[in-house]
Amino acid sequence: MTACTLSLYEKNIFRVTELPVDATAKDVSRQAQKQQMLKEMGGSASALKEPFALGRPPDDGQIRDALARMKLPEQRIVDEFFWFWPEEFGDSKSDPAIQAMLTGDSQKAVEIWKEDERKGSFTAIHNLAVLYHMVSVDWTIYQLKNVTAEQSQEEIKGYWQRSLNRWEKVAEMEEVWDLMKERVRSIEDEALTTGFIRRLRNALPMALDRVNAEAALAFAEKGDLEWAEYHIRLMNESHQGMDDVEATAELVLEPTRKRVRQYVDSAREEMRGRVTKGAELAQQLLEKCNASMRIYDLFHGKDAHQRADLFDQVAECAASLVIDYQNETGDNVRSIQILKTCLNFASGLLLRERIIRNLSTVENNLESKKYDPIFEKLESLNNSNLNPTQKLNRIKVEILPSLPSLAPPRGKDPTTYNALLDSVALTIRGISIDAHNDSKDFATAESAIQIALKLAVSEELKTRLRDDAAQVTKSIQASSCYFCGVTGCKEENSLDIAMYGDVQRNFGGVNFRTTKVSIPRCIKCKKTHSVPHTFGCGLAILALIIGGLIAEFVGVIAGGVGGLIFYQVFVAIMNSYNGYKKFSKHPAIVEMYKKGWALGDKPS
Repeated sequence: MTACTLSLYEKNIFRVTELPVDATAKDVSRQAQKQQMLKEMGGSASALKEPFALGRPPDDGQIRDALARMKLPEQRIVDEFFWFWPEEFGDSKSDPAIQAMLTGDSQKAVEIWKEDERKGSFTAIHNLAVLYHMVSVDWTIYQLKNVTAEQSQEEIKGYWQRSLNRWEKVAEMEEVWDLMKERVRSIEDEALTTGFIRRLRNALPMALDRVNAEAALAFAEKGDLEWAEYHIRLMNESHQGMDDVEATAELVLEPTRKRVRQYVDSAREEMRGRVTKGAELAQQLLEKCNASMRIYDLFHGKDAHQRADLFDQVAECAASLVIDYQNETGDNVRSIQILKTCLNFASGLLLRERIIRNLSTVENNLESKKYDPIFEKLESLNNSNLNPTQKLNRIKVEILPSLPSLAPPRGKDPTTYNALLDSVALTIRGISIDAHNDSKDFATAESAIQIALKLAVSEELKTRLRDDAAQVTKSIQASSCYFCGVTGCKEENSLDIAMYGDVQRNFGGVNFRTTKVSIPRCIKCKKTHSVPHTFGCGLAILALIIGGLIAEFVGVIAGGVGGLIFYQVFVAIMNSYNGYKKFSKHPAIVEMYKKGWALGDKPS
């Protein structure tokens, strides 16, 4: 796992020294010394051609590292595993493919291995796996530094596929691992046992994944997401069931994870005592962590717990910084932008809910700024000396037409807008109450309360408005002429009907209670009602006079009776003609009837 990085082949002992895998420690040391001498003289000992040789002669550091690795048995075994094997260990000098490779005829070496592969040679399969893997890694390192043609990119993908196909076979071939165990035994080092080969075999799929994981990370950091996704796809498609892609990804991403946590800690530290810098620090934190989050999304997906565990910390820190900043400065616009970005980082439900609530609050603060002109007009109306009708007309003209344009878009939180509607409705309710109680202008009171009911959003306010509307309706009914229906009747024009009730008769006399039922009546109906009585009385008096002139006493009696008859007939005709309602049908009178009361001043 330590060896399998993008530098796997650049630091390989045998590639650096250009020796076969069965070279002795003395051979390696002698070759290293030779390379150093040639390097000092400005020459090169490399007799190999690409892709087997390094792109440039090894430097002093690579040579020293190779010598150091040669002294560690496990490191040597790993480097042997990732280099070309002869058909028989110890016979590299007589192995045609190895010799072809050493003389620079790489094509001949490949042809030999392919032929042996068709015959079932596990050594050839291993060597081709190493060959294609090395070429793939070399090309990948080149890609990360240079622009490659589309044709080259397709060739690189072919190398990767051919390599991993063979590595999957190598991982399951018992002959490979038996050979490795024999190799361990031949070294005869107490520190090296066959158990190491077992561990190497178990770790191989994840180790190979790590190479692709490092490539994916490097491409992602470069911004080449297409190739990053390609390498992650290779990880997921190869060695299925034998590797642990998530664990390998976490191993490769460990530096990224540490870096993100360091960003979070630094932002919190810088915020202390500098609340007004909160928005700047939060924005910097999110920008620094954005590329890392995209990398995590590539490796694990947006719903993975690894991603949530890390970037929830980023979102929580940034949100906290910006809320403190907003509370201090009132900068709603910038705070909204940053909080929305925080949601892209947050995965946890509770954290997202908290950020959304904060975002909603700040958005409402910003949204309410648009409503300031409305609130100013409402306040001005409340403080003015206008009568209720004038105030209501001003609201109809200056406020109501502008409300629809202030409504939030569909899907956006309407809380602040609803509060505005309730505020306007409350102001109109006040106008209705003033018109009802002070001016007795029930028409204005009713118009205002109906408008308020249409605007109100709060259920509590709607309930109060419905109660107000019911009271206005009663008042309108109480002030409407019972006979013609016109509203605004004055109390002095009402028709007062005397009634008595609760009658109790005993030997000492009769006890009862009296009351008057006031029936609303307009001045016109009052005058209309007085006409039949006036003319009826005149006819009765005229009949009495005529009777007295004709027959004195008898004539007076006859005239009086006739006059009374004329009066009753005339009044009945006139009342019928004028559409006069019988006051006995008035609801208040009917209600008194039901309680046992009767018309009149007193019982008989």
